[in-house]
Amino acid sequence: MSVKLCTLLLLALLWKVAVPISFRYHRYTELIQALYDVHNACPYISRIYSVGRSHQGRHLYVIEFSDHPGIHELLEPEFKYIANMHGNEILGRELLIQLSEFLCEEYRNGNQRIISLIQNTRIHIMPSMNPDGYEVAADQGPDTNGYLTGRNNFKDVDLNRNFPDLNMVMYYNEKNGGPSDHLPLPDNWKEQVEPETLATILWMDSYNFVLSANLHGGAVVANYPFDKTKDFRSRGYRRMTSYTATPDDKLFKSVINPMQFTHVLESLGSHEVELLSRHVIKETWAALLYYLVINIYKAGLSESAFLDAYIVTSWRKLLILVTY
Repeated sequence: MSVKLCTLLLLALLWKVAVPISFRYHRYTELIQALYDVHNACPYISRIYSVGRSHQGRHLYVIEFSDHPGIHELLEPEFKYIANMHGNEILGRELLIQLSEFLCEEYRNGNQRIISLIQNTRIHIMPSMNPDGYEVAADQGPDTNGYLTGRNNFKDVDLNRNFPDLNMVMYYNEKNGGPSDHLPLPDNWKEQVEPETLATILWMDSYNFVLSANLHGGAVVANYPFDKTKDFRSRGYRRMTSYTATPDDKLFKSVINPMQFTHVLESLGSHEVELLSRHVIKETWAALLYYLVINIYKAGLSESAFLDAYIVTSWRKLLILVTY
């Protein structure tokens, strides 16, 4: 397919999906307002609660969707989304705000798929696990942001690497004998983690989540357990990695695979995508795919039309994961 034809096709798809959505970034107070706007519009199927506070005292807010908010119903699966664990990876945060708005709107509009989803699934959405880092990144402005500015929390700790590492315990047990599941956390784990991490772990321990997703940014990849590989050396010097599948490996793949077909660019070949990013977008749009368990392009703040289109196609993927 020629570059010109690809361009026309892409623009047509972008126009079709971009029109209904208006996009802007949400600072902390704006995020809170957006969540309460959703709750006020759909008070009977939503609930807002906080799982804890950040170092600087900002709440880690969650909006829940259910036909009985605040109540665990027997045999009803519980699902959670977390975004913005790295404060400067912001598209997941905005996607979850828009997903919340979408669920409310479509429920009110009588969308049977959404009605069924909310009646049969309890959905928990945390748009930001690192609100302090987000504010640091946002304060820098779009023209001066460093690559790592705001990535970590207020104490400059990477929250993505702050959870107790049970992978190595399990690998050790596999080799030397010992349990491979239901592993206890270290006795002093609460003293070793940040307040945002502590709040998230206690939250996970309080609900029977059967499926979850953590939305990041920066690479074309969907990670699923076990994320940490078993490294070993060949002939004493060459480092190798092995595939560390779980007993649920087929399940994870069946969840992830359908998503790749819902993105407007993923139906094109890699060469065509490369040509589009080079000839159409040029320097105004960074040709980086975001890793959100789904794929989305990172856009500059001025490229709102492109960004809106990818948000629309991407939150449709979020629904695929929740619906699974």
